[in-house]
Amino acid sequence: MMSWNIETLKALKNRGLHQIAAVTKRVKGYSYYNVQQISDVIANDGKWIGNPAMRISEKSIDWTITIRKGDIHD
Repeated sequence: MMSWNIETLKALKNRGLHQIAAVTKRVKGYSYYNVQQISDVIANDGKWIGNPAMRISEKSIDWTITIRKGDIHD
């Protein structure tokens, strides 16, 4: 299970980010994501609780408030 440092997550929130997006599927160069609220991850002791069955197209994500999972570095 993916887990992050709580201080890192709080720093992301202080930068104005509210969501984390993880790729769950790629089809013909198009990506689908599972999006998790940073507040929910913090409340779950830094553990990712997303559901990969809940896929959202990349065009539906507000990338001004969302960070990709792979871009988070503790």
